Amino acid sequence: MTLSDRQEDILESVVEEYVKKAFPISSQLLEEEYEFGFSLATIRNELQFLTEKGYLFQPHISAGRVPTEKGYRFLVGDLLEEMPQSAEGMRIGDHFSLMQELAEACSGLALSYTLRDHTLWKEGWEEILQEPEFQEGNSIKSLTQFLRDMEDHIEDLKAEQLISLYIGRENPFSKVQDFSMIFSVFSTEPQGVVAIIGPKRMAYDKNINTFKELLYGKR
Repeated sequence: MTLSDRQEDILESVVEEYVKKAFPISSQLLEEEYEFGFSLATIRNELQFLTEKGYLFQPHISAGRVPTEKGYRFLVGDLLEEMPQSAEGMRIGDHFSLMQELAEACSGLALSYTLRDHTLWKEGWEEILQEPEFQEGNSIKSLTQFLRDMEDHIEDLKAEQLISLYIGRENPFSKVQDFSMIFSVFSTEPQGVVAIIGPKRMAYDKNINTFKELLYGKR
């Protein structure tokens, strides 16, 4: 489905604010924070439209909106389409070094796996556990299960392109639906996987662009 420029702007603004604030975003907040050039009533109407079409979700009648997986996927589409079409110029070699850089630069848990020696590394625990999603014990338990599922199936990861992305329930290897993963599969030596794992409420634009920059040296 094609959205109008106005609808895209509002959807992008809801995602941006939700990533920063971690609570449902209201029409009033959008009117205060953004100079859209149209009325509060128009913002409300477009939020309702985006909700009806599945891009946003309203937890209850009096709440603001939060992005759905469909909403996130719509906005990351252009970023993924801009990925290099070949592995030429791709940084290879020390997966662990790359993983450490990803953990420092991205908002998520960096994971690296080399097929040759079946070694799995993780970096960034402290940062990811500070996110609001992990204030409850059940969320930490869910993350642990998600990581266990990914470890069991990491050799089965297939990249549709040089940098790929699973959002929530798109992941075919885990029933845990609360997390997303940006990953690249190295087919050249040393073969392996490098990934960023985080809550669905992650800064996809920042993480994808940083991932691309570290892999290819450009945005």
